[in-house]
Amino acid sequence: MSRGDLEKVKEVYTQSELCMHRRVRECYRAVINEEVAEWTDLNLKFAPLDQVGAEQFCLVLPFYDSLLSLRLWKTRLGPNGCMHLSKALFSLPQLRTLSIEDNIIGPTGMQSLSQGLRAVPHLEELYLHANGLQPEGGRVLAAIVSYLPRLRSLTVDENGIKDEAAIALIQALSLQETELKLLGLGYNELTERTAKEMLRALQRLGTLRKVTFGGASVEKELKLELQNTLPAVTFEF
Repeated sequence: MSRGDLEKVKEVYTQSELCMHRRVRECYRAVINEEVAEWTDLNLKFAPLDQVGAEQFCLVLPFYDSLLSLRLWKTRLGPNGCMHLSKALFSLPQLRTLSIEDNIIGPTGMQSLSQGLRAVPHLEELYLHANGLQPEGGRVLAAIVSYLPRLRSLTVDENGIKDEAAIALIQALSLQETELKLLGLGYNELTERTAKEMLRALQRLGTLRKVTFGGASVEKELKLELQNTLPAVTFEF
């Protein structure tokens, strides 16, 4: 980052220090004091990043050029926060883990985030649980997983995703050489259509070890067929 970028950080810190959340303030201090070189993990779970909070945090995030894990569970990120986060991801190509569960980013937030996800090709873990993605957001995700060839864990449980989007995601994952181990699809609006596609497509994913599929309407016979066809995979129905 340039000297001008650092001056901007200092300016924002001076103007907004008193209204910053404690953990965002700590991130600013680390950058200003040039103490971020060894930081590989940032965990801001429960820190409110709605409204100006996300913009403040994402302004300083690109300075963490050794960052491997970013955890923003339940931070009220929302669609607007995803816009700022997506821009910051372009400065973090080394990132391995991104956790933004329970932030209700919606399809609009997923669309914004998809731009930044293209810039983190080393990402191994992407957790999107309970974000209200809906079918539209699921289709957006399906369209960009090809940019994440090292993905090992992907969770989109509790997102209101329907069969069409889930099938598109499964097909996209099965068509690339990935070492995916965990796929979370539980408690969406899925039926046997998705289960039958899993039976066909997931055989290509030899590293897969666990699939969550709770809440779906699947007959016992099809469950058994999935378990027998993919014995290395644990299915949670």
